[in-house]
Amino acid sequence: MKKLALILLLVSLLIIGCSKDTKSNIKIHEPAKIEINSISVEEVKNIIDNPSDYTDVTIIDVRSISEYEDGHIERAINLPLDIIENIDVSKDNKIVVYCHSGRRSSQAATKLIGLGYKNVFDMGGIIDWPYETVK
Repeated sequence: MKKLALILLLVSLLIIGCSKDTKSNIKIHEPAKIEINSISVEEVKNIIDNPSDYTDVTIIDVRSISEYEDGHIERAINLPLDIIENIDVSKDNKIVVYCHSGRRSSQAATKLIGLGYKNVFDMGGIIDWPYETVK
């Protein structure tokens, strides 16, 4: 009985020792993490208050048309997230995106960076905007 237990133990150790971890040889290339620049509501307010100093800045509201019409940031154009690829802005321009809470603006910023825009800034959500909006 002891011999059988010893033989089973040795066979088990042999099997475990000889098995090869195939996972360690597989190289998985994860997509590069895109870093999104953020911009504060105060900085955006400064852009709005000094338009002659910021002629190369485009502010984009990525919410739906009805959300935009309910109230948006001055100088913002409406380009909903689902059609953000239709953007017609120079890739050299600074682009500020915002939405309601920050989720869609982050997605829009990621898409724009993927399209080759380098100066993309995420303001987050209009819910953090303490200033007046326009209708």
